[in-house]
Amino acid sequence: MGTAAAGKSKSLVATAFSAPSAEAGDSVEVSPLGKALTGVAAKVFEKLDGKARGMLEDAVKTGSLTADDVVKGLRGIAKEAVQARYLSEAPRTQEEMEYGEKMRSISERKLKFSAEQTDIRNSFSKQMEQVEAENYEDGFSISKKVGLAKEMSSKLEDHKKNFIETYGSLDEKVMKDGEEIDGNFMARRLSNNLKHSDIFSGEEDSAVFSKADSQAVEKLFNAGFRPAAYRNAAKAFADETDLDGIPDLERPKAEPRQKQVSTETPPPGYSEGKAQMDAAWQTAVGMMMQGKNAAENDPMVALLKANANATFGRQGYPALQPLPATSQTAMGGAAATTDNNAVLGALTQSLKEGAISGTSTARGVRNDTQV
Repeated sequence: MGTAAAGKSKSLVATAFSAPSAEAGDSVEVSPLGKALTGVAAKVFEKLDGKARGMLEDAVKTGSLTADDVVKGLRGIAKEAVQARYLSEAPRTQEEMEYGEKMRSISERKLKFSAEQTDIRNSFSKQMEQVEAENYEDGFSISKKVGLAKEMSSKLEDHKKNFIETYGSLDEKVMKDGEEIDGNFMARRLSNNLKHSDIFSGEEDSAVFSKADSQAVEKLFNAGFRPAAYRNAAKAFADETDLDGIPDLERPKAEPRQKQVSTETPPPGYSEGKAQMDAAWQTAVGMMMQGKNAAENDPMVALLKANANATFGRQGYPALQPLPATSQTAMGGAAATTDNNAVLGALTQSLKEGAISGTSTARGVRNDTQV
């Protein structure tokens, strides 16, 4: 009985790239990819649907990917999924929640200021368009537009002065022991916990944040293997992963930040749009640190509202990538669900660098692979 059962049982990994034999008990020829798939990569692979497996099979057969690329890429996808789950479920400390509330208050003040300044600019922009439409003589038209520009500048300055008097400084920072508190304050603790965990200790590359695995995920992405093909499988793997062994360590000190100097001249409106998105991002981070997930406090809603009013240059604000979708969120240990909580995915990506920063959205660069 045991022999017959053994003859009929077939591993999903073994059969995925091999045509079924004529007899159920016949031996199965395993493809090079099937032989290469082990450990975490094999587990994720077995959770993929047939179409996704076929995509990988074709990529290996045509030579656009090697079996090693697929193994490392699937392992990288598994690691990103675990990172996302841990980020969503790790309890916030009382200190993080308190600082999150302060950050949120300051950031909402900046958002309000930016939105009101944008309204003023838009109002004068419409007036200038009207001047152009009325077909004034060139000299009179230019003179009138210069006058409007001076009036707008004066009105913006008056608005800023009155706003600060009413609501407080626009440069206020949340500080702790001489260190500015930002989104990295929480991410630094969580990333340090993950770095010292042994979740992937049995793998050839056991680092939770692996450059080689991340590069392999990029290869899969560029070969056409996108999140829609693997998101459910990756989440299923992460949901089965035991996170209880992740240590809760002290938050490491922040490393000095190097100032980036750009030689490019930003286009009109870029600075204002950037300021709005910076404020929106810090608001979202504050919500994350507080662990708030009610609809009226959804970080994604804050970002969408800011996007609605922001003025962009280039191809949007380069320091803000299109944010991926994640699923369940259990803030502070409380069970709750927030669909499409994109901030989690972006913060998960930030853990790899230990800082909250965007990723280039240039063509060919993966910016939506977190699950």
